[in-house]
Amino acid sequence: GISCTVSPTTISSGGSATVNISVSPTTPSGTYQVTVTATDTQTGNKQSTTITVNVPQESITVSSSQSSLTIYPGQSNTTTITASDNYGYSLSLSCSNLPSGWNCNFNPSTINSGSSSTLTISVPSGQSPGTYTINVNAKDTITSNVNSTSVYINVPEVVSILLNAYVEYLSL
Repeated sequence: GISCTVSPTTISSGGSATVNISVSPTTPSGTYQVTVTATDTQTGNKQSTTITVNVPQESITVSSSQSSLTIYPGQSNTTTITASDNYGYSLSLSCSNLPSGWNCNFNPSTINSGSSSTLTISVPSGQSPGTYTINVNAKDTITSNVNSTSVYINVPEVVSILLNAYVEYLSL
């Protein structure tokens, strides 16, 4: 919800007070009206004013410095993930849609809004060649809202060539 405090709560004629309005992280986006009323302690007359509070919809953005990576089986590769939240909340980073045996590691795993993290993706030995889509998620640490971006992983075919060398000795 929305709450307000007034300080000081009693003022002399012609004086002023500060109104602090707080919005809870769980308050739905929208426009809200807060009415502040002053009462004359001598006459009981009241004077009110209305303050409009606009709560924007939360917007989380997440991006990768490289939208696709090539990773050979048994190896890893990195990309930089940047995420921001218009509310300024810290963001927890994670991967989803990882094939079995794959590993994803963020350094750091929680970032301040507008900051970056290094993502390391490891592909196990024996991974079938192909293109895989990994989802990189940024979740705010207050309300758990989340947004994602995709990173495409190209796992090339590993070709082993066995060379048989024949050495022929010639006798002179």
